[in-house]
Amino acid sequence: MKKIVMSAIMVVVGLTAIAQNRWNVYAGGSISHDCGGYFEWNADGDTGFDWGGGAFLGGGYEINFNNHWSITPSVEIQYIDNGVYYNKTGVPGYNSTTDIWTDSWSFNIPVTAGFRFPVSDNVSFKIDGGFYLSEAFYKRQYKNVAAVNAEPQLEKKKASSDFGNDFQLGVVGGVSVETGRHFSYFFRTQYPFLKDRWSSKTITLAIGVKYSF
Repeated sequence: MKKIVMSAIMVVVGLTAIAQNRWNVYAGGSISHDCGGYFEWNADGDTGFDWGGGAFLGGGYEINFNNHWSITPSVEIQYIDNGVYYNKTGVPGYNSTTDIWTDSWSFNIPVTAGFRFPVSDNVSFKIDGGFYLSEAFYKRQYKNVAAVNAEPQLEKKKASSDFGNDFQLGVVGGVSVETGRHFSYFFRTQYPFLKDRWSSKTITLAIGVKYSF
Protein backbone atom coordinates (compact mmCIF):
# COMPACT_ATOMS: atom_id res chain seq x y z
CA MET A 1 0.00 0.00 0.00
CA LYS A 2 2.84 2.35 0.85
CA LYS A 3 4.44 1.74 -2.55
CA ILE A 4 1.17 2.55 -4.28
CA VAL A 5 0.80 5.83 -2.38
CA MET A 6 4.40 6.82 -3.13
CA SER A 7 3.93 5.99 -6.80
CA ALA A 8 0.76 8.09 -6.91
CA ILE A 9 2.58 11.02 -5.30
CA MET A 10 5.39 10.75 -7.84
CA VAL A 11 2.90 10.75 -10.72
CA VAL A 12 1.16 13.84 -9.31
CA VAL A 13 4.48 15.62 -8.86
CA GLY A 14 5.51 14.68 -12.40
CA LEU A 15 2.24 15.94 -13.88
CA THR A 16 2.56 19.17 -11.93
CA ALA A 17 6.06 19.68 -13.30
CA ILE A 18 4.87 19.00 -16.84
CA ALA A 19 2.02 21.49 -16.39
CA GLN A 20 4.61 24.20 -15.67
CA ASN A 21 6.40 23.54 -18.96
CA ARG A 22 5.37 25.49 -22.05
CA TRP A 23 5.52 25.36 -25.83
CA ASN A 24 6.46 28.49 -27.75
CA VAL A 25 6.64 29.89 -31.26
CA TYR A 26 8.79 32.86 -32.25
CA ALA A 27 9.96 34.94 -35.20
CA GLY A 28 12.18 37.93 -35.84
CA GLY A 29 14.74 39.74 -37.94
CA SER A 30 18.54 39.81 -37.82
CA ILE A 31 21.70 41.41 -39.13
CA SER A 32 24.93 39.48 -39.74
CA HIS A 33 28.55 40.56 -40.10
CA ASP A 34 31.63 38.68 -41.28
CA CYS A 35 34.34 39.28 -38.66
CA GLY A 36 37.24 38.28 -40.93
CA GLY A 37 40.28 40.33 -41.79
CA TYR A 38 40.96 43.06 -44.35
CA PHE A 39 38.33 43.35 -47.07
CA GLU A 40 39.04 44.68 -50.56
CA TRP A 41 36.30 47.16 -51.46
CA ASN A 42 35.99 48.77 -54.85
CA ALA A 43 38.60 50.97 -56.48
CA ASP A 44 37.65 54.18 -54.67
CA GLY A 45 39.57 53.00 -51.62
CA ASP A 46 36.73 52.21 -49.20
CA THR A 47 37.50 49.34 -46.85
CA GLY A 48 35.55 47.35 -44.28
CA PHE A 49 32.76 44.82 -44.03
CA ASP A 50 29.08 45.56 -44.25
CA TRP A 51 26.02 44.01 -42.54
CA GLY A 52 23.47 41.78 -44.23
CA GLY A 53 19.81 41.34 -43.27
CA GLY A 54 18.13 38.09 -42.26
CA ALA A 55 15.12 36.49 -40.59
CA PHE A 56 14.11 33.41 -38.59
CA LEU A 57 11.04 31.41 -37.56
CA GLY A 58 10.94 28.68 -34.94
CA GLY A 59 9.35 26.89 -32.03
CA GLY A 60 10.51 25.34 -28.79
CA TYR A 61 9.61 23.66 -25.52
CA GLU A 62 10.53 25.37 -22.25
CA ILE A 63 11.29 22.91 -19.42
CA ASN A 64 10.94 24.76 -16.10
CA PHE A 65 12.68 23.36 -13.01
CA ASN A 66 11.33 26.13 -10.79
CA ASN A 67 10.20 29.75 -11.09
CA HIS A 68 13.70 30.84 -12.13
CA TRP A 69 15.63 28.13 -13.99
CA SER A 70 14.70 26.48 -17.28
CA ILE A 71 16.09 24.69 -20.34
CA THR A 72 14.62 25.31 -23.80
CA PRO A 73 15.41 23.16 -26.87
CA SER A 74 14.10 24.69 -30.11
CA VAL A 75 13.94 24.09 -33.85
CA GLU A 76 14.04 26.94 -36.35
CA ILE A 77 14.57 27.96 -39.96
CA GLN A 78 16.96 30.87 -40.44
CA TYR A 79 18.07 33.06 -43.35
CA ILE A 80 21.45 34.84 -43.09
CA ASP A 81 23.30 37.26 -45.37
CA ASN A 82 26.84 37.77 -44.04
CA GLY A 83 27.15 41.25 -45.58
CA VAL A 84 30.34 40.63 -47.56
CA TYR A 85 29.60 42.65 -50.69
CA TYR A 86 30.70 45.91 -52.24
CA ASN A 87 29.17 48.89 -50.57
CA LYS A 88 27.67 51.49 -52.94
CA THR A 89 27.22 48.84 -55.69
CA GLY A 90 25.62 45.80 -54.05
CA VAL A 91 27.92 43.50 -56.03
CA PRO A 92 29.11 40.40 -54.09
CA GLY A 93 32.48 41.06 -52.49
CA TYR A 94 35.65 39.05 -52.07
CA ASN A 95 39.15 39.19 -50.69
CA SER A 96 42.39 37.61 -51.77
CA THR A 97 42.20 34.66 -49.39
CA THR A 98 39.01 33.03 -48.07
CA ASP A 99 36.41 35.68 -47.15
CA ILE A 100 33.39 35.42 -49.41
CA TRP A 101 29.90 36.78 -49.66
CA THR A 102 27.37 34.17 -48.52
CA ASP A 103 23.65 33.98 -47.98
CA SER A 104 21.96 30.84 -46.75
CA TRP A 105 18.88 29.07 -45.44
CA SER A 106 19.49 26.63 -42.60
CA PHE A 107 17.82 24.38 -40.05
CA ASN A 108 18.96 25.29 -36.53
CA ILE A 109 18.60 23.51 -33.17
CA PRO A 110 19.34 25.96 -30.32
CA VAL A 111 19.47 24.58 -26.76
CA THR A 112 19.63 27.23 -24.04
CA ALA A 113 19.54 27.44 -20.25
CA GLY A 114 17.65 30.40 -18.85
CA PHE A 115 17.31 32.34 -15.61
CA ARG A 116 14.11 34.34 -15.08
CA PHE A 117 13.53 37.01 -12.43
CA PRO A 118 10.37 39.11 -11.97
CA VAL A 119 10.43 42.89 -11.76
CA SER A 120 6.67 43.32 -11.22
CA ASP A 121 3.50 41.26 -11.14
CA ASN A 122 3.29 41.09 -14.95
CA VAL A 123 6.84 41.73 -16.15
CA SER A 124 9.92 39.49 -15.95
CA PHE A 125 13.43 39.54 -17.36
CA LYS A 126 15.09 36.40 -18.64
CA ILE A 127 18.74 35.68 -19.52
CA ASP A 128 19.50 32.74 -21.83
CA GLY A 129 22.71 31.10 -23.00
CA GLY A 130 23.70 27.88 -24.71
CA PHE A 131 24.71 26.33 -28.02
CA TYR A 132 23.18 25.69 -31.41
CA LEU A 133 23.56 23.13 -34.21
CA SER A 134 23.01 24.27 -37.78
CA GLU A 135 22.78 22.60 -41.20
CA ALA A 136 22.39 24.68 -44.37
CA PHE A 137 19.94 23.32 -46.93
CA TYR A 138 20.45 26.17 -49.41
CA LYS A 139 23.26 28.67 -49.78
CA ARG A 140 25.06 30.81 -52.33
CA GLN A 141 28.72 31.70 -52.12
CA TYR A 142 30.98 33.91 -54.18
CA LYS A 143 34.75 33.84 -53.88
CA ASN A 144 37.66 35.28 -55.83
CA VAL A 145 39.45 32.54 -57.79
CA ALA A 146 41.81 34.83 -59.73
CA ALA A 147 45.55 34.88 -59.21
CA VAL A 148 47.04 37.41 -56.80
CA ASN A 149 46.94 40.98 -58.22
CA ALA A 150 44.78 39.80 -61.14
CA GLU A 151 41.31 40.97 -62.04
CA PRO A 152 38.69 39.38 -59.72
CA GLN A 153 36.89 36.33 -61.04
CA LEU A 154 33.94 35.43 -58.83
CA GLU A 155 33.04 31.76 -58.49
CA LYS A 156 29.50 30.91 -57.37
CA LYS A 157 28.74 27.81 -55.29
CA LYS A 158 25.58 26.26 -53.89
CA ALA A 159 25.09 24.17 -50.76
CA SER A 160 26.32 20.60 -50.85
CA SER A 161 23.72 17.84 -51.17
CA ASP A 162 25.61 15.75 -48.59
CA PHE A 163 24.33 16.15 -45.04
CA GLY A 164 27.06 17.39 -42.73
CA ASN A 165 29.18 19.24 -45.29
CA ASP A 166 27.41 22.49 -44.40
CA PHE A 167 27.16 21.78 -40.65
CA GLN A 168 27.99 24.36 -38.00
CA LEU A 169 28.17 24.47 -34.20
CA GLY A 170 28.11 27.70 -32.24
CA VAL A 171 27.21 29.65 -29.12
CA VAL A 172 23.96 31.60 -28.66
CA GLY A 173 22.78 33.93 -25.91
CA GLY A 174 20.29 36.67 -25.26
CA VAL A 175 17.95 38.59 -23.00
CA SER A 176 14.16 38.93 -23.09
CA VAL A 177 11.34 40.87 -21.48
CA GLU A 178 8.22 38.86 -20.66
CA THR A 179 4.94 40.78 -20.45
CA GLY A 180 2.32 38.57 -18.90
CA ARG A 181 2.20 34.82 -19.38
CA HIS A 182 2.20 34.60 -23.18
CA PHE A 183 4.23 37.31 -24.93
CA SER A 184 7.92 38.11 -24.68
CA TYR A 185 10.34 40.26 -26.69
CA PHE A 186 13.97 39.27 -27.03
CA PHE A 187 17.42 40.19 -28.28
CA ARG A 188 19.96 37.46 -29.04
CA THR A 189 23.36 36.94 -30.61
CA GLN A 190 25.03 33.87 -32.11
CA TYR A 191 28.54 33.06 -33.27
CA PRO A 192 29.88 29.86 -34.89
CA PHE A 193 32.75 27.76 -33.50
CA LEU A 194 33.79 25.59 -36.45
CA LYS A 195 36.44 27.06 -38.74
CA ASP A 196 36.76 26.73 -42.52
CA ARG A 197 33.00 26.53 -42.97
CA TRP A 198 30.71 28.75 -45.02
CA SER A 199 29.42 30.50 -41.87
CA SER A 200 32.75 30.84 -40.03
CA LYS A 201 33.48 34.21 -38.41
CA THR A 202 29.91 35.44 -38.95
CA ILE A 203 28.24 37.07 -35.95
CA THR A 204 24.45 37.48 -36.01
CA LEU A 205 22.41 39.92 -33.91
CA ALA A 206 18.65 39.45 -33.78
CA ILE A 207 15.45 40.77 -32.24
CA GLY A 208 12.14 38.94 -32.13
CA VAL A 209 8.83 38.21 -30.45
CA LYS A 210 7.81 34.94 -28.78
CA TYR A 211 4.38 33.55 -27.91
CA SER A 212 4.28 30.86 -25.17
CA PHE A 213 1.38 28.56 -24.38
